[in-house]
Amino acid sequence: MSAIVASNLESAQAAGLFDSVLGAQADTASAQAKRRLWRIREFTTVQLLAREAGAPENQHPVRLNVDALRLALGQFKAIDSRGKPQALFDADELAEISEPIAQAFANAEPGDDVLLVSSARREGFLAPPTAVTARLFIEGGNLNFIAHDSAFDFVHIVRSTSMSPNFISGSRAKASDVKLASAGAGNRRSDWLTVPLTTATTAPVAPPPPPLVLAAPPAAATTFATPPAAPPVVAAPVPAPAAPIVQPADAKADEIERRLTALKQLRDKGLITDDEYKQKRKDILQAL
Repeated sequence: MSAIVASNLESAQAAGLFDSVLGAQADTASAQAKRRLWRIREFTTVQLLAREAGAPENQHPVRLNVDALRLALGQFKAIDSRGKPQALFDADELAEISEPIAQAFANAEPGDDVLLVSSARREGFLAPPTAVTARLFIEGGNLNFIAHDSAFDFVHIVRSTSMSPNFISGSRAKASDVKLASAGAGNRRSDWLTVPLTTATTAPVAPPPPPLVLAAPPAAATTFATPPAAPPVVAAPVPAPAAPIVQPADAKADEIERRLTALKQLRDKGLITDDEYKQKRKDILQAL
């Protein structure tokens, strides 16, 4: 048993990612404790399934700190074909999937893996959604994350075949083509990240603001009976003017032209219908 499991509950909580350790007691009266599938929305799910054949037992169940988990996942990057790192998840995705993943680990047995499918329009609202598919488990005192896809284009399959896409999770035995990186994790393999459970990943605490009034200076040694001068008062800082909500005319025109071009490309590729194209084009032009 690893040191992380042997540590007491207090030290585990202080670690940031752990809230408790193996063997957390579940409320048997709660249906949540028996849950194995979290269908967040269409094409976004978290599921408990049997671990891969031949894999050692996982260190489940565990209770993960949801905020720390979200921060850890938020540092994950996928390296694209040009060698440029891109965020694996956007902010809305992280808000959706972090709590279900934490709940899945709380319900998991040593023989379970956590499988993730998360879809989002990462290239903008006009682009079709793509999916991240991954396998997660706790082993060796680490949160392990193995990706099979970082941007699976499943929409084309759905539109052309009217069939549900086959989402494939990452595998311990075989590496995928995905290349991952993270400042807060190690790479066991190019598609496999490990996040230490003992690493404090909570958000930094902002320092308190300085006092508005400076402390009074010490009284000078003098025999004069004059009253001490009043302490100087520091004026509150004047906030910088907010950025304008409305874009300049040139920038706005450029943005609308870019959106119309992207919309036409989607129609030409058959990813949206002519009716959808006309409606979206009308909506964009109304912004003028």
